[in-house]
Amino acid sequence: MKSFCYWHLSLYLQKHNPNVPDIPNKLIKPPQRNGLTKQRKDFWDLVIHHNGPVNCIYTQKKLTIGDYAVEHFVPYAFVSHDLLWNLIPADKSFNSSKCDKLPSMAHHFDLYFDMQVLGLKTVISNGHNKNTEKLLQD
Repeated sequence: MKSFCYWHLSLYLQKHNPNVPDIPNKLIKPPQRNGLTKQRKDFWDLVIHHNGPVNCIYTQKKLTIGDYAVEHFVPYAFVSHDLLWNLIPADKSFNSSKCDKLPSMAHHFDLYFDMQVLGLKTVISNGHNKNTEKLLQD
């Protein structure tokens, strides 16, 4: 009965809030979020290894392998997933303070976009493997 009620509530909310994505997954969150180790190790560490340190798009601090957080550009609370298109390396202290706030698109979107392009070009040009294949598909 509880599942039935949640299902119909989510259908109602989605119908009346078309600009809010993924409402069903926001009603019931998984008890634990997945770690971002795979995205760090198989993607962003590779990007930093091949290009050298990258700058945090928020603080401009140089980020090196082992000294950055993998950050959801659009907060997890909004999108409820860990897909690569929404993940970037960021200064650990900034990531802790950002919480569920949306970044300023005027100040950060171009830098976010440039970081994503750098990541994709690096992984594609350096020959991706089966570990990065799924990340690239996402």
